[in-house]
Amino acid sequence: MCTSVDRGVAPSDIGPDDLRKHLSVADTARMLVCAVHLTGDLTLLDRYEAHVTASGGAGQFFVVEGGAGDHPVGDPEPDGLAENQVRAELTDILCEAVAQTPLNLYTPFDDKTTFIRLGSVASGAKIDSAYSQFLLEQAGFLNDLVQDEPAKATSDVHIAIIGAGMGGLDAAVRATALGLDYTILEKAAGVGGVWQTHRYPGSGVDTPSVAYSMSYELNPDWGREFPLSDEYRSYLEDFAAKHNILEHVRFGTTVSAMVWNPDDATWELTVSSPGGDRVVRANVVISSAGTLNEASIPNIEGLDSFQGDMVHTTHWRPLDVAGKRVAVIGTGAASIQTVASIASEVGSLTVFQRQPHYLMPNKASDIVPDSEIWLRQNLPFYLQWTRLKSVWELSDADLYEMSYVDREWMKTHDMSFSAANERSRQASLDYINECFGERSELARKVTPDYPFMTKRPLRDPGTFGPGGFYYALTLPHVELVAEGIDSIGPNFIRTTSGEKIEIDTIILCTGMVLHWMKHIDVVGVDGVKLVDVWGEDDPRAYLGGTVPGFPNFFMNNGPNTAGGHGGTHTLQAETVNHYSFECIRFMLEKGARSIEVTQEAFDDYQARLDEAMKDKVWVADDRAHNFWRNSKGRVILQQPWRLLDMWRMCRRPKPADFVLAPGPVLVESA
Repeated sequence: MCTSVDRGVAPSDIGPDDLRKHLSVADTARMLVCAVHLTGDLTLLDRYEAHVTASGGAGQFFVVEGGAGDHPVGDPEPDGLAENQVRAELTDILCEAVAQTPLNLYTPFDDKTTFIRLGSVASGAKIDSAYSQFLLEQAGFLNDLVQDEPAKATSDVHIAIIGAGMGGLDAAVRATALGLDYTILEKAAGVGGVWQTHRYPGSGVDTPSVAYSMSYELNPDWGREFPLSDEYRSYLEDFAAKHNILEHVRFGTTVSAMVWNPDDATWELTVSSPGGDRVVRANVVISSAGTLNEASIPNIEGLDSFQGDMVHTTHWRPLDVAGKRVAVIGTGAASIQTVASIASEVGSLTVFQRQPHYLMPNKASDIVPDSEIWLRQNLPFYLQWTRLKSVWELSDADLYEMSYVDREWMKTHDMSFSAANERSRQASLDYINECFGERSELARKVTPDYPFMTKRPLRDPGTFGPGGFYYALTLPHVELVAEGIDSIGPNFIRTTSGEKIEIDTIILCTGMVLHWMKHIDVVGVDGVKLVDVWGEDDPRAYLGGTVPGFPNFFMNNGPNTAGGHGGTHTLQAETVNHYSFECIRFMLEKGARSIEVTQEAFDDYQARLDEAMKDKVWVADDRAHNFWRNSKGRVILQQPWRLLDMWRMCRRPKPADFVLAPGPVLVESA
């Protein structure tokens, strides 16, 4: 049974005068749904539904049908209420409601029809009723962590979790919820995963902060709509402290091997730490080691001969770039954030571009207004409805269509896959022309020559002004070089056309190596190695997390789990971890000591995945350089289904898909 989450603040703490002040700039759609919560009066929807506006939020990354911006929820009547009248009346209703003691909140979470109606009002979009349970969980209204009684014999199970990033921390919370003991093995000195290591200038999240947090641990205090890495790292550190995770973490510990012991159904992990090498044992291993944590170093002649400062953004160290001749190699996400941040400090900046990205304009203010923060902190359920709007915008409604190949459309369009795909492509091209002028040299250089979404679209970290990437490219001391690098010397970079550019500092923004378990020697049943099952770069897993021959081993972010068209990494982490712990629960309730996916279930899943992938934009065109295809051209990162479909598939394990080994589990400790 799901449980309602703590909304964070007792209604009696709200002063009507403070509420009135902050509501003067609030989103009227969210004001309306909160008024329903506070009064229980559904007739408010009948009166105001057609007259409120769901303001365009930070989640509107792409262009959806009808355009971006503020969305009237309904079609106002000719004699409809004026916006200022709607705001005034809703303000009076809310202020009167919070003054009542005691206050009984109306929570229609078991009424799918009413919840979907409220969600449609709050988001300014028509929400499919099929998404009710998904949104109840992901918007933070209900907590799925404890659905039944804790699993049987939980004191006899020890879990080794590899990695203390987002997925590992979520796994720790779920282990605690089931009464399971665990240890996290983390190679870094702190929690956060990629956000522990990403400290380059301007490093930040390009997913809206209100959606990029655990559904059961919403944060009303975000200061930025798209948080910088420091703010997000602080969120994860606070999360770990609140849930008493730190006492379970072994920092500075690297896992180099794990071997399945069939005699007692345990994994033996070889780990290295400052105290030396040792072997630890666990009944279950959950890998949240991450897939993008190894720097991709370009193979450029003479790279090692460079005598100035050189650093990769993945392994950043402080650099003094003031007045220096700086080269940035690459124009991906790390590059645009770095360039936008340092452009005003350097003496000169040369940006080397292999292939341009589709860059979307920054439509949201980076700073969350004080009144918005206050409302998220104080007005019951305002935060959850804000989250729901962002989750929905990042979900399946429009973005899934954008990632789907329309074969008829493609017969007459070479650079897009559907009408929805073309709308966002055109928005990016319009932004280029607005910034640089149509047919200008810079516009030509930054215009992609491949269809939209076949390479990850990016968001300009700023507007066309200081702090923006496109703005930085227009500065007189900044040059964009749209040709290859022939070689690097002690103090220069030579282009393929022969131009020699003198450089003091090189910043490598060349991405990361996509891999799974590459640096851990995983040995399963009968001595079979995972690397031999997968080959050089063709990893596959059942529901992204389990592989035949490797019992009691789960991956949180395994192959083909990413929601390529939308969603967030928090959604992915929660979805797959939920499934892993339901498998563990199933194993324990059946009195078994190991659980392993069958080869038949695995093969059937791969066939369905490959078939569904045929209609996705990621496989329909190969002109773009991207990191999600292997050497054979197979997409290994994204899953092809709706986010809702993947979420549903991960609700419960199918007993027929697994083999259970009977016998008691043994107490182990890492």
